[in-house]
Amino acid sequence: MLLTNAADTRGPFAKAKVQLILNHPFFSVLACHLPCVPMDARLMIAMGCPPTAMVDGRKIYYNPVWVETLTERERLGLLAHEVLHPALGQLWRRGNRKRHLWLMATDYVVNDIIIRTKVKNSLGQEVPAFDLPKPYLYEARFTGMSAEQVYAILDKEEKEEEEEAKKSGKSKPKTKKEALDGQMEKPVEGEDDKKGKKGKKGKKGAGKKDEKDEAGGGKGQKPDAPKQDKPEAGDGEGDEDDEEKDEQGEEGKGDGKGKPQPDDKDGESEGDGEGDESDGDGEQDG
Repeated sequence: MLLTNAADTRGPFAKAKVQLILNHPFFSVLACHLPCVPMDARLMIAMGCPPTAMVDGRKIYYNPVWVETLTERERLGLLAHEVLHPALGQLWRRGNRKRHLWLMATDYVVNDIIIRTKVKNSLGQEVPAFDLPKPYLYEARFTGMSAEQVYAILDKEEKEEEEEAKKSGKSKPKTKKEALDGQMEKPVEGEDDKKGKKGKKGKKGAGKKDEKDEAGGGKGQKPDAPKQDKPEAGDGEGDEDDEEKDEQGEEGKGDGKGKPQPDDKDGESEGDGEGDESDGDGEQDG
């Protein structure tokens, strides 16, 4: 089942989410990824948002007192309104624009989409799919425009009003128009988020501590130096040196016994030659 969050199955938006799943698959996929969390109206005002509802891209926050005054169809429309803000990326497109005008411009765009969404009733007639909580921002002149285009028009009109107020010497009248909800560019950290971060930090710290304990053997203990195996007698480099010496000794012995000295060779050959010649002379004379 898509409604995995316990708060959504028991909260004021439980029926609205079921209706989205049954009749509006596009909106239901978006809504089921954004849990609905109650928030105090004073905290919303402190964040610069209307005391109605707001979205941060991860959760939908609502004022439970205000939501209780809405009908089921208006809650359905509010859900559709909230999920479209992050779906269209409006939370992160404001840039350096004025916040209050940007909230109004995005509401004009989102409400235009919701109002133009139709469904067929039992008689085959097209009727609005949602009811928006009143008062909401909508003007037919902004149909099909982007939030940036609507903002440019609103900003121009506001500057013109300020210039007229300066010329007439009157203060600029405060506009009665206001966005239905608020938008937060960064996620709002709740108690669950803080606990999750603490848990992650604890796990990381424990892992590092275990690594240190394994390396140092605990506090005040130095890590043991790696043991090196001592070569046994007759093994390793010593054996190679002994073998080389033995080979050299055997070679020296073989040369002394088997090979005659150069001087001996010459002496033997000369003696043999002289003896033969003297013998030959003696025979001839006799």
